[in-house]
Amino acid sequence: MIEKHSIIKLRIEKQSKGVKFIHQPNKSASCAVLLLSVIFNSTHPNNSLPFKQFIIWNKRFDVSSKKGFLDGFIVREKLNNWNKMAEYILFYTFDNSWKLKEERKKRNISQQTIQREILSKNGNITGWYSNIETGKNLPTKETIKPITKHLGLTIEDLVPKYHNLKKDHSVWNYDFDNDKKEHETQKPISLIENIISHTTDENDIVLDCFMGSGTTGVACKNLKRKFIGIEKEKKFFELSKNRILGQYNKESDLKNHFDKKFY
Repeated sequence: MIEKHSIIKLRIEKQSKGVKFIHQPNKSASCAVLLLSVIFNSTHPNNSLPFKQFIIWNKRFDVSSKKGFLDGFIVREKLNNWNKMAEYILFYTFDNSWKLKEERKKRNISQQTIQREILSKNGNITGWYSNIETGKNLPTKETIKPITKHLGLTIEDLVPKYHNLKKDHSVWNYDFDNDKKEHETQKPISLIENIISHTTDENDIVLDCFMGSGTTGVACKNLKRKFIGIEKEKKFFELSKNRILGQYNKESDLKNHFDKKFY
C-alpha cells in the first residue's frame, strides 16, 4: 500500500499580507497527477501510463442553459474566493515504445539498421528511430514502414487509439447533468460520449471502475461499445443497472449479464 505522505509533502507558508498566483493546475489536481503516475507506472514493468493532458470541464459559458443560475453564485456579497464552476479530467494513455526495444533485441537488429531506411536530405543517418524507441516521438505513416519491415510491429501496436474529431481543445463546455436525483457527482452523458468517441471504436470494451450512476454504461450503449462497470455501493449498482437497462427495448437479453447477487 502506498501512503500519500510518503509520496507528496506539502509545505505551507504563512503570509500576513498579499496574495500569490502560481501559473499551474490547482494543487489538488497536481497532486493527483503525481500520485496516479506513481501508481500506474508501478503496475506493469513495461507499460507505463504517462500523463498526457489536463482537460477543464467548464460549466459556466455564454450559451449554457445554466448560466443564469450559476451567475447567481458570482454576485454574492460575502465572497473571499472565486466560486468553482469547473471540474478536471486527467488524460493518461499507454506508452508502448518498450515493445520496440524488446522486439529489436529479440531479432538482434541495431538501431542504425532501421535508421538507414530514412536518411536526411544530405543522405546522413538521423536519430528518428531512437526518438521513437525512447518514447519521445510517435511513429507516423512513413516511419512505421521500416519499423514494420524490420520488427513486424504495426502502428496499431504502438500508437494509442485517438480520433481527432476536430472540435475540441483542452477546455470543454458542458452543462452539468440535470438528473442528479440519486448521485451527487453524476456526469452529463454527452461529456462521457465525447471521451469515448475520441479514444475508442465501435465494439471496443470500456471499463469504469467507479460506475456510480452508470453514465458511462449509457454512453457505451448509445455509441455501440461494450461496457464493464464496477461499483461497491449496492444502491448505486442498482441505479446504474436500471439506467443502462432503460436504454434497451428488449431488457431480457441484457438482464442475463447482471448478477442477481451483489458482491
